[in-house]
Amino acid sequence: MSETPTIVSILTARAQASPADTARELEKAAKKIGSYSRAPGKRKDAERVTSVLTPAVVEALGDAFIAVRTYELDNPLPLLGPDFRQADHAFAALLIGAADPALEAMALRGVDQVVALLPRMSAKQAEHIQYLAKQFPEVEAANRLHAAAKGVLAQFPETAGEAWARELGLDLPDEYWSISLRLDPVEADTEEARRRPRQWFEAIILADISNFPGDHTTWSIRIGTTNRDMLGWDRAAPQERGVPVGTYDREDRAPYERIAGAVVPPQSPSEFPRVLADLEAAHPELRYDYAKLSVSGSPGRLLSPAKKKLLITWLSRANG
Repeated sequence: MSETPTIVSILTARAQASPADTARELEKAAKKIGSYSRAPGKRKDAERVTSVLTPAVVEALGDAFIAVRTYELDNPLPLLGPDFRQADHAFAALLIGAADPALEAMALRGVDQVVALLPRMSAKQAEHIQYLAKQFPEVEAANRLHAAAKGVLAQFPETAGEAWARELGLDLPDEYWSISLRLDPVEADTEEARRRPRQWFEAIILADISNFPGDHTTWSIRIGTTNRDMLGWDRAAPQERGVPVGTYDREDRAPYERIAGAVVPPQSPSEFPRVLADLEAAHPELRYDYAKLSVSGSPGRLLSPAKKKLLITWLSRANG
């Protein structure tokens, strides 16, 4: 093919060279996979393709997946957009087929091809294999793929997120994960505050850290709830919405409260405690309630109460 191959284009070409019945199956599968607006994030998303799977379709999807991944390796392209999304759905079809006696033979043929290609794959490609395979823990072929992808990812350098988690002793899985933090200011201990309890919403701290094993880590720390000011992020851009990163100007109107200034933007999540300490040092009226830190993580049950305590200790350590 002279143009960049996609799962849909490969299925369509195969349909044109197939008997009528098989052609209809392949065309139906191509239409369905081409209709998806996002990659399969969870098992239920992956299983949407089940209704169009036949032995011929599974065989074609396995071949198409290998063709697309091989092309990506030989012709480096951004691994985003519909091409990568379609490939994830094609791979999911192999996992589903491996658990179906009627589809198993063709699915396992494709699985063997994926295992053979894995050592050549990029970290992002291998991470998608690992993540999707983990959604099917009862399928032996999925477990084999998960182990193979995990072995490939272990050969890549440690990401910033993995280094941060290791330093804190969080013992997070060596796969994709994401953590979100919310830190509220302490209410002023005054008679007025006790009479009219409220939260200073415009000084709330929100932070996110997402790890893509073997590849990269995305992270950010912001202040405020509306038109938040970016205090730091993983991007190289020095501004966000025209405002220099690290600069903040937050105000509440009832009653009127305002803080404004700038912090030195952190270069990694490890510097989040320093940013909070700088904010509190610059504004004595501002104190954060570390004990009431709100945390959430993905995949589910990522963070135990013990790990939350580690995060609280970490964030508050620069303040005493």
